[in-house]
Amino acid sequence: MKKGFTLIEVLVAAGVLLIAVLVLVTSYSQSLRQATQTRERQLALIVADNLLERVHAHSYGQSKPSDWGSEKNPRTETFFLVIDGRKVQAAYQTLVEISAEGNGSFFGRSDKPFDKLKYTVLWREPRPDGSWEPKNLTFETVVWRQADVQK
Repeated sequence: MKKGFTLIEVLVAAGVLLIAVLVLVTSYSQSLRQATQTRERQLALIVADNLLERVHAHSYGQSKPSDWGSEKNPRTETFFLVIDGRKVQAAYQTLVEISAEGNGSFFGRSDKPFDKLKYTVLWREPRPDGSWEPKNLTFETVVWRQADVQK
């Protein structure tokens, strides 16, 4: 009797090995995609935080600054990151609007003590097929007029 593996055993072992390699490659690819999405979303949160800081630094009763962006002309912020030794550009668009429930008091258009502002951060994330998917982060806050809060 000869010692060794039969052709069937070798083919089965090769098939199992191939499946294991495919699973590893697929999970690695998904991990990279998730890491990219997480980085993009984290940067979007940083942009949103910067936007909130600009609003809090804005003087009450003054008109809306043009650098807050508008629906027709959103403000673009660009970041350059170094990832795995290569320079990567990430661009985000921002805009601040008076929400539908807002009355413009923050900008001096009303005597009411508060206003609602709507913030939007827009960006794109890569899809597995190589195309880009638009994403956005939208939230509203209530902004109180400083003079009325101090009374």
